Amino acid sequence: MIDALSRMGLWAEHEPVMPARTNGLDRGKLAMVYQYLTCDGQEVATKGRFEGPNGKSFLWRLPELDAWGGLHGLRMTDLPLYGAPAVARADPRSVIYFVEGEKAQQACAAHGLLAVCQGGGAAAREIGGLELLRGRPVRLWPDNDPPGIGLMSRVAVALRGIAASVEM
Repeated sequence: MIDALSRMGLWAEHEPVMPARTNGLDRGKLAMVYQYLTCDGQEVATKGRFEGPNGKSFLWRLPELDAWGGLHGLRMTDLPLYGAPAVARADPRSVIYFVEGEKAQQACAAHGLLAVCQGGGAAAREIGGLELLRGRPVRLWPDNDPPGIGLMSRVAVALRGIAASVEM
């Protein structure tokens, strides 16, 4: 059960709760892990959310590595959407919510909604993994702030010719 929850990014207690130091900076303690999985459940990368005295920060690691050393040349656009396995198994007519961030995706899933997000945050200029949404109705659900609305505007443009419909 723990392995299944871990693959879905819903179980962080198995991760060591230790400070992450990058370039001499204390990133704080690991608060949550989010595994980015292919449609068939293969891990591509893991994103760690760290909380420290200076707020939250995010670091990445690849499956074969223990250290939070980044994506090692893998681009954000090469990552699957977070939540991809559930969408791949769903009825193609199901509405998919595209949200801003893994916490929002998990909240949607906890309430029975199919949802995805991308790993780059609101600042992302290019969005990858959108082929998963081909022919599906998509509802964009931005955070209620200018960066979130800007992100969803870029996602809407990127989904032209891919999604069956796009609503905000």
